[in-house]
Amino acid sequence: MKKAATFVVLLAILVGVGSVNLMTAVPYIVIATVVAITVLVALDKVNERYYPVYIYGLALVLLWQTSMLSSYVVGADIHGELFAANKAIVGGWDFGWTYVNNTSLVLGGITPLIAKLGIDPLWQFKALYPAIFALVPVILYYAYKKMMNEKKAYFAALFFMTVPVFFVEIVGIVKSMVAEVFLALMILFMVSSLKDWQRALGIGVTAILAAVCHYTVGILTIIYLVGSFVVLLIGIKWLRGRRIALAYYGVAIVVILTSSYLWFSIVGDGDMLKYVERIGRMEVAAINYHLSTNTNASDINEATIVPEPKTPKAVTPKSETPKEPPPKAPPPKTSSPKSVTSETSLPKSAIPKSDISEPSLPKSKSYLHKQEPLIRVALGLDLVGVPIEGKVFRILQYLTQFLIVAGSVYLIPRRRSYSFTPEFVACMVPCFGLLGMCLFFPAFSSLINATRFYQACLFFLAPLLIVGTEQLINDSERLWRRYSANAQR
Repeated sequence: MKKAATFVVLLAILVGVGSVNLMTAVPYIVIATVVAITVLVALDKVNERYYPVYIYGLALVLLWQTSMLSSYVVGADIHGELFAANKAIVGGWDFGWTYVNNTSLVLGGITPLIAKLGIDPLWQFKALYPAIFALVPVILYYAYKKMMNEKKAYFAALFFMTVPVFFVEIVGIVKSMVAEVFLALMILFMVSSLKDWQRALGIGVTAILAAVCHYTVGILTIIYLVGSFVVLLIGIKWLRGRRIALAYYGVAIVVILTSSYLWFSIVGDGDMLKYVERIGRMEVAAINYHLSTNTNASDINEATIVPEPKTPKAVTPKSETPKEPPPKAPPPKTSSPKSVTSETSLPKSAIPKSDISEPSLPKSKSYLHKQEPLIRVALGLDLVGVPIEGKVFRILQYLTQFLIVAGSVYLIPRRRSYSFTPEFVACMVPCFGLLGMCLFFPAFSSLINATRFYQACLFFLAPLLIVGTEQLINDSERLWRRYSANAQR
């Protein structure tokens, strides 16, 4: 254990110092370390007792290679978060301030408290909170281990933390980093062997803490729990007669909903509830508009999704071209008349396609081509136009997505081969529902963006990658043996 811990500490120091000083070798060191340790695990060269240590170390260096870049914070949301935290440090936490980041317990309460201990908020955001966030794969490992063996749990946790959004995007959202720790703890309670009321209590407390740390994670957690409760009501036989477990589960959900509503009614002057209501109205309006236009590409306002490029006009000196030329004035003479043809001098149909940077989408194109770029990537709609390295990355992602879907298909008839709890399996249903809405509902994915939806769903779907891989290998071996036996006859 000491050797593993020493290795992780030295690696973290190397990556942290190297990232602050912008050493280009850091990402290669991180990749090489992840690959090396994973190969050793696959070859049974690492003791299972050390898996959590290495998982934490790998997660930490993946996060620090991003968060520790330069001497300032890195990310999009994190700048507004630092502003809110510094305001709370200087003047105290103003519960009535209607600012979205002011609703987070992390920024208004925890960060100022830690600052009083002498830790600058800047380095809390760059080093401390990523170090806390690195616990998420470790917690998930312990949760997955209760449903699978140690090695399978390692690979499931590894997949969760090597999806780029984990160490590229979420690491730049402090309130989400802390909230996801509580979401992971909720899953650990969900699969634990505690008494029903203890599990329900743990689920309730951790879900509430996730909500007060980050509204987005809180809303997603509520969707998971409510959706899974409905699934369990429909398929109550999964509880094997333990109706009391479902009752505790329902009480926990009611407490979570009530507590979250009260919190967001008070903090931030209730602006978050109004914001959620506005989002709901906007989404309903987008769906109604989409249905009313019968999904014709020409009827959808592209400016709200991808602005349509206009035909570039030729650049000519102002002295040669008056602002409002007189009627019937001849065009200016140049050595290359065709190159200075303006948009108004010829009909649009006469302009060669080579002069247009990107033509508008033809009516034959489906609504899916209007989705945000990441959704089009997920569907493979841009596969032809990307370079070879882009194709390789996309194909790898498609393979993992296929294995997740395959795992879900295999899990139901072969669930006795694993120890997935009914609540955990039921949470997979709203996860697939959310991902389906990202793909096919207009503008739904842009509420938080597609990558964050995917990462949040991986809390429950990551083990399906292992299930799908294992079962496909088993089926392939079975078919090969059958084929070999028939060939020998």
